[in-house]
Amino acid sequence: MTTIDRIWLAIGLSGQALFSGRFLIQWWKSEKEKKSVIPIEFWYLSLLGGVTLFAYAIHKLDPVFII
Repeated sequence: MTTIDRIWLAIGLSGQALFSGRFLIQWWKSEKEKKSVIPIEFWYLSLLGGVTLFAYAIHKLDPVFII
């Protein structure tokens, strides 16, 4: 695996971690407020994770993932 491949792998994994982190943030805030809430951080993580994963999908030229 080349260095550039490792960098793109790190980008893809980071995007997945950001997108998955939405769950943890929502859970933590909901527990803190004792009701189900969707905090603003949820949307920031959604956007940032989605854009990062989209860039990774374009790099991989994966039409299923891109769509």
